[in-house]
Amino acid sequence: MKSSRFLALLLCLTTSTAQAGPHEFLTGEWEMVSETSESLGNFGLVLRDGRVLGNGTLMESVLAGRRLAVRMQSVNITDDGVHLQVMFDEGGSGLKRVTPLLLTLPKRPGGPMRGSLREGERFALVTLRYVAAYQGGLAPPDEQAQAASRSGPVQGATSYSYDLVGVPAGKRITLRAKPSGESTRVGALPADKRGLLMERCSPAIDGNHFDSVSHADRVALLAERWCEVRDVEGHQQGFIKGRYLTPVVN
Repeated sequence: MKSSRFLALLLCLTTSTAQAGPHEFLTGEWEMVSETSESLGNFGLVLRDGRVLGNGTLMESVLAGRRLAVRMQSVNITDDGVHLQVMFDEGGSGLKRVTPLLLTLPKRPGGPMRGSLREGERFALVTLRYVAAYQGGLAPPDEQAQAASRSGPVQGATSYSYDLVGVPAGKRITLRAKPSGESTRVGALPADKRGLLMERCSPAIDGNHFDSVSHADRVALLAERWCEVRDVEGHQQGFIKGRYLTPVVN
């Protein structure tokens, strides 16, 4: 499952306002299946107070593994898709792992949703099939968000989107193949580029530490590093100095 096969599915998730229409079709009970139509789990989703929430069970890996309890909540919603955080409860010991799930919205009630689920350094194509009307059972949004916060899933720098800062208007910033100003030029981004996705930084940033500090401290951590970013359209990817990045608070 190569990332190039689904980069077109990655959405420009830079707004967080749900509107009437396809967003309403999200609410329901869903089954997630792999590219080979293997069932990966079942869960309910509901649109509530401008946010998408969900819970159910999913396999711990698209390739193999046991089914684990999961909670879901939206990070961003656009007219065409939704970015969900999937939080796995491993062995009843609390939420230990979080991974992004990017989905296109269904075009009609009961229609499928297609997208990608990130697993480490790779993505897997998945499809959500509508099963039944929503059966309820989710905690109110504030309670669910508080529960997720108490459980402390590690997100780290790669779970945020980023905007460029400090680049003069009308200029472009060079993307490098490696974390060095002497490395090969592989592209360039305009000064007003928004919604970049983070692949990694060099030196690496501890995820627990990044989550625990203030926005200003996160910016300071980035400023000391080179970071590999890509646009959500999948057109460009490379390293830039972290001082030109600011994490978006969703």
